[in-house]
Amino acid sequence: MDVQGAFDAVLRRRLLQRMAQQGWPRELLQLIDSFLAERRAQVRLEGTTTAAHQMQCGTPQGSPLSPILFLLYLAELLWQNSELRFGYADDLNIWRATHSLDNNATLLRQDIQSILRWGEINKVAFAPEKLEMIHLTRKRHNEAPAVVVSEDLTVHPVTAPAGQEPALRWLGVHFDRRLTWRPHVSTRAKKARAVAQHIRSLGKTRDGPPADALRKAVTTCVVPSLLYGTEAWYGGRTQPARHTGRSGEVSSRLGWHVGTVEKVLTMAARGVLPVFRTTPIATLYRDAGLPSAMVALEEAKIRFATRLQVVDEKHPLASRIAPPMITRGRGAGTRQRSKTKIQRLGALLPAVNRPTLAIPHYSEGCGTDPTEGVDKKNAAQAFKEWWRSQPSTDLYVFSDGSERSLDNSRQVGYGFIVYQGNKQLASFSAALSPMSHVFDAEAVGACRALECAVKLLPCVTEDSSNPQIWLCLDNTSVIWGIRGSAAASSNWAYNRCHELLRQHNVGLKWAPGHMGIEGNEEADRLAKRAVSSTAAPAYGLEATPTVSGVRTVAKQLSQEARRKWWSGACGKLSDWYRGWSSAGRLWNTK
Repeated sequence: MDVQGAFDAVLRRRLLQRMAQQGWPRELLQLIDSFLAERRAQVRLEGTTTAAHQMQCGTPQGSPLSPILFLLYLAELLWQNSELRFGYADDLNIWRATHSLDNNATLLRQDIQSILRWGEINKVAFAPEKLEMIHLTRKRHNEAPAVVVSEDLTVHPVTAPAGQEPALRWLGVHFDRRLTWRPHVSTRAKKARAVAQHIRSLGKTRDGPPADALRKAVTTCVVPSLLYGTEAWYGGRTQPARHTGRSGEVSSRLGWHVGTVEKVLTMAARGVLPVFRTTPIATLYRDAGLPSAMVALEEAKIRFATRLQVVDEKHPLASRIAPPMITRGRGAGTRQRSKTKIQRLGALLPAVNRPTLAIPHYSEGCGTDPTEGVDKKNAAQAFKEWWRSQPSTDLYVFSDGSERSLDNSRQVGYGFIVYQGNKQLASFSAALSPMSHVFDAEAVGACRALECAVKLLPCVTEDSSNPQIWLCLDNTSVIWGIRGSAAASSNWAYNRCHELLRQHNVGLKWAPGHMGIEGNEEADRLAKRAVSSTAAPAYGLEATPTVSGVRTVAKQLSQEARRKWWSGACGKLSDWYRGWSSAGRLWNTK
């Protein structure tokens, strides 16, 4: 269902009432009231402009605030039944699942009537010509009852020309009756094929654009268009057996889909390199720097699996990743086996501590370069002079991170030291999860160092003094994250720093690393001790994989998919072609 004249349907007073019910602050309501009050509009056609007219409803077109206000206005309609209604912008979807198509049609009729009644009360009109419907069923019959809403409105299932399968299009994804996804793949392949043919017409044997420019056109225009919506239908060439009595994996029956994608990519590769028809396809992909269909689909699958792990905890997908718990009977207390694509892909990568959605954080200096444009040598000298001139009652915290590879495994750790004036008060070092990086160690180290300094404040504070805490870091990226909005990786550490910055008198200072600054050198030594072979393993939040670490694992899986494809393709090549090895050196799909 599509809202007719979406932004024009918003009533100002009713919007303010709903926002108040949703819990928005009074100051924001006053701002929205002022934003929508006393608006005027004029119509201009060529050289003629009408007089200004007072607008009684609607939000201004072109304002970035208008779509947000429209969503808040329409939220009540979705909240009436959030399990069966969902939407995007001005498109509303409703669905029903029963054992009978006729029952579905009856329930959908009641739902549509309820929505239309709500629209009449709230002066929201729905475009009847844009109402679309499709029945999803595994049964092979062609029964498709229409939904008779009223004498004037009947919603018929989508149709298609002879020889084609009907499919409903929503957000660029085509849903067919049995969810085979063939209409979707055919449509995307047709769009991408047109672009690939145009690129191929540009590349000639003797003249034409450079091959790297054509390759960039393929990776920018052909591949994204071809793979759009892959998350809906591709979860791998195999899947777990559907029946609980069968073990192992079965085919996903995606051979036709992969073959269709392969044909378009082959055409695009021939546009990049005008080779002979007898050139092996595998070497054509390799020389053109393009992925094969299997590799492209596997990389798309891995990207989606990565996104499932890094979305915030309130994201709708986050609650769908873990399979349901078994509540009774055999296996009670454990989780069911993965049945959906999201559940299977959610287990493909290690779980991380999910980022938290928070309001943007702005602190003093959040828009200023921490280095202030000074080189490390002069900045280090200035820092030493600054430290000597500071009050001896203040606390100065230095932290650092370290990372190294040992026995084919990554070791990451952090260390920090706390001074009061020039006197050392505390020091500490600890390891992080092997699935993290030095950037995470720097952020976690800053967080733990700041927590330690806050705990020491009551012990070093005199009755008449109010010492300041100075957090001195050599990583400018971490300083940006603490001053401004938190990064996704080690998000909890940044949020904790933001909380402490609001509660205490904390200043940030850039202390260039490896420039003879005492606190920095001590923190660096402690961080290196945390990654030594005798260091204790990580525990608590530090033992959780980070977003950056999981992305590294995803990159390794993508590289493994390329190697696996190339090793399989080599078996069909002649000995001369088999001499090529290490596909990753000449193959970069970014």
